[in-house]
Amino acid sequence: MLQVPPRRTLARRARVIADRTRDSFRKLLGRVGLVDVSLPQWWSEVSPDFARRCAYVGIPRWELSSEALEMRDRYVAQFDAESVDRRMPEENWKRADICWRRMPKAGSVLDIGSGLGEFVNMVAVNNPKCAVTSVDTRDWDKWFDVTGRIERIYTSIFDLDQSASRDVVTCFEVIEHLPPERLKEAVGLLRKLARKQLLVSVPFIEPLPLYKGHFTRFTEETLVDLFPDARFTVFGKSWYRSEKIRAWILAEIRTT
Repeated sequence: MLQVPPRRTLARRARVIADRTRDSFRKLLGRVGLVDVSLPQWWSEVSPDFARRCAYVGIPRWELSSEALEMRDRYVAQFDAESVDRRMPEENWKRADICWRRMPKAGSVLDIGSGLGEFVNMVAVNNPKCAVTSVDTRDWDKWFDVTGRIERIYTSIFDLDQSASRDVVTCFEVIEHLPPERLKEAVGLLRKLARKQLLVSVPFIEPLPLYKGHFTRFTEETLVDLFPDARFTVFGKSWYRSEKIRAWILAEIRTT
């Protein structure tokens, strides 16, 4: 007997097909010079003024550095390829790689919300003279310290004080999980902890309803309000509007 998919599944498939059809047409227009195909279709939602403040990096086209590939191999050796690929997909390594390559040289780094440790381990391995501190509420299932020299602090972002200040502070994909009414408080704390530079990343113009566990939708208005002095880099995940997470955005702020 023919099984008919649920109506919701059919609607989702129809949206994906429509997005891909529009994308094919857009690429065709690009070949004759009528549109810029270097940017995804959802980029039209970004205002020209904000777009001028942003660099754009396409995650699918990003080639992992040798340092990132080596770090992934270390995780595979510590655990196993199947579980590493499941918990740490390639796009995670690409985001960690981009952030690591954007980070300035520093004598000390504080990474808040280190998760499984891809980024903070890359910093520790490739900057042997840098003092590296990792903050999280607990050790996650694939967390491990590759070098054995990462200082580990178990606490909330709101419980950090000036004793945790470092030259560079990084906080990647953390503040979207915080209560919206405490966002400005959290960003203020991060600024105080960063002696020279602060780097923060969040999902960008996330479609509604928000992903489970996310409590703030970061639009250009939200970002300019929180980071009026920032330089921005957008990490584009997908060309299609139908994706749940289409992009992330990195804010870089000099604090000196």
